[in-house]
Parts: sequence; C-alpha cells; structure tokens
Amino acid sequence: MECNKVQEKLSALIDGILSQDEKMLVEEHLKSCEKCRKVLSELKKTIGHIKNQEEIEPPLWLTQKVMAKIRAEAAPKKGLFEKLFYPLNIKLPVGAVATIAIAVTTIYIFKSIQPEIQLAKAPSEEIIERKVQPPVIARDEVTSSKGRYIRGGKQPEPAVPELKISKDKADSYLTKKEVLQAERDKAYISGEGTPITGKPPEQPMPAKEPEAMKFAAPKGPAPVMKEDKAIPSAGAFAKEDAKREVISPLRKTKTSPQTKKEIISIFKKYSDLNEDFIYSASSGFGKSGKPYNELRQEVERYGENIYNPALDSTKNIVCRDNDKELLSEYLKVLIATDNSANEFPCWILGDIYLCQPELLISIFKKLEKPEQKIIYGALRFGFENVTYNKENNIPNYYQLKKMLDSLNQKK
Repeated sequence: MECNKVQEKLSALIDGILSQDEKMLVEEHLKSCEKCRKVLSELKKTIGHIKNQEEIEPPLWLTQKVMAKIRAEAAPKKGLFEKLFYPLNIKLPVGAVATIAIAVTTIYIFKSIQPEIQLAKAPSEEIIERKVQPPVIARDEVTSSKGRYIRGGKQPEPAVPELKISKDKADSYLTKKEVLQAERDKAYISGEGTPITGKPPEQPMPAKEPEAMKFAAPKGPAPVMKEDKAIPSAGAFAKEDAKREVISPLRKTKTSPQTKKEIISIFKKYSDLNEDFIYSASSGFGKSGKPYNELRQEVERYGENIYNPALDSTKNIVCRDNDKELLSEYLKVLIATDNSANEFPCWILGDIYLCQPELLISIFKKLEKPEQKIIYGALRFGFENVTYNKENNIPNYYQLKKMLDSLNQKK
C-alpha cells in the first residue's frame, strides 16, 4: 500500500474499526515503512494529549449571550400583517407620505417624457404624391409675368388631381397654408380660378406640344424631430473618465496599514475596546458609558474593518524583518482578546510560526504560564489549519510540529 493511503487508515487502526484484511495490510506496511511508523507514533501522542486536556471554564459573558439568544428565539414573531400595519399611529402616516411621494414622482416623470412620446409618434418620413392628368395646352396660349391665361380654342377639361393622403394624417404633413395652396392649384387647373400670383414667372412654352405633364404636390413640413446630441468619441469618453477620476473623491476602503507604529496603535485600541466590552457584559454598560450591544457591534466592526487587515501587515513585517517588538505586541493583544471568537488571528499566528519559528518560541518562553496556555491554544489551532493537506509541501513540517508539541509538554 502507498504511504498516503496507510496514513489515512491509521486513526481507524487505533480505534480498532478496520477490517481484518485492511488491518493486516496496514501492519505489514508499518513493518517496512519507518515514516508511517513515526506518523502513527505522533498520532498516538496527540490523542493522549487531547485526553489529558483540562476542562476550560467558559467566559463570563457566554451565559448572558446564550440566554439573550434563547429569549430572542422564544419571543413570538410578528406576522406580515402586523409588520406592515402596526403600530397604526406610525405606519399609517408613513404610508400616506410614501403614497403621495410616489404619485408626485410619477406625474413629474410622465410630464417630462410626454413631449418625447408625441415626437416618437410622428413618422420619420412620408411622401405625398399627387397624380394629375394635365390638360393639353393650345398653341395660342399666352404667358405673362403675372400668370398664365388661355385665349381661344376649346381646351379639354382636366382631370381633378388625386391626393393620396389619409384624412387622419393630413394635419401631420400639411399646414393650413399648404392645404389652401393645393385647393387654389386644383381650381386653376379646372379653369375656374384666377391666376396664382406670387409665383416666379414661367418660361415660354416650347414650340413642340408636350404629350404629358406631371405635377408634384408640395411636400408637407418635415416631422419635427428631437435634436440629436453629439455623441462623443471614445477618446472623449476616455478624457471624461480621466477627469472624473481626478475630480471625484476616491471611493476605496482603507487598505491594511504598512507601518509598525500604526499597527501597534491599532492593537492598543482593539484591546481597549475589548476590555470595555468585557466590562459591559456583567454591568450592562462599559466604562465608557456605552451599552453592551453598542460595544459589541463596535468591537466587531473594528475587528473586521481595521484589526484584521492590520494582521496581514503584521505577518509580512515579522516574516520579512524578524521584528521581535511587533510580534511581542501581537501576542499581547491575543492574550487580551482571548474571549474573541475570531479565528483569523490564530491563522496569522500559524503563518508567523512557519516563517519565524525560533523567534516565536523565544518570546513564548518568556511568558507567564497562564499566558503560555492561551498562546499555545491559538498557535496549535492556527498551525493545524494553515498546514492542513499541505504537510508534504512544507519541508520542515514534522520538525515544526515536534517543536510545537514540546511547548505543550513543558507547561
């Protein structure tokens, strides 16, 4: 069997739950593999240490926190109707104000877009055709600058011009002036009207009689379209974006601190906030006068937004510069905030142990016994998590684990 498969079955071997065949295979492999025997020995030691662990008394605030959750869950929940309408003295006025605000906003938006809706209804382009059967002009037709008169000779009655336009759309294309002009043209062609003045003088007719003439009705006014705005090019957009980035304030959250002085200041403030929170657990109010719930939220927000980002910088500085002072301050804040359920600081401590094990152990040995107990628990938890399923990728994993076990044995 391979070592990885054998090591997975070691725990079952100790518990005696392997089948007879598997047990024989594992024991046969252990006889020939020193590495797996060593792993089995360390596993047995670990189980022995766990069995010898003392019971830890829960913190003072835990009982109050658990009871508060029990009372909150036991309280009767309000139905949807009660949430929406009760208490009436508050919900009814608020609902009325909200309804009025929505109505006013709707009317304002409708009025602002109404002109655009009307413009959208107009057709983009329409062609009005007028089919006219022109008269046959006699040769003795005389043309003057004021108009056109027909003298003598019987002229065939012209056909009435036919307009292709629907009645409901006429107003959209022809103004009143143009409709009147069309009626005058019709009357003149039929010989019933007077000459049409105001037109430029026509050229004399050619000697050859035309076979047919066509007239086009005057086009209606073009639909009024909304003025198009100039669309900036990609370069213009890029300039606007660059300008906007310079002018507008940066909407970025603060990154993790980079200086040791700033990190130590964050550690101190976080410890002070936590101390005030612990004090409020028994009295209901902290030394600052703030209530328990407010302090709890403040500690959680500060830990998530300020303290946790500072831990990344702490790890980088300690691993890079072998900074003993910063690591000592970090252990102090871990001891002061032992009541916290935040696991991230333990992970950071495990990472620091991987890069600076000697430095961490030297500081650990100078702590008092109760403090060593707190740090050892956090270090053990962090080390096991950051190395989980990575044992083969860490060259000195077993050496580090052995050194960590020795810290527990000396307590």
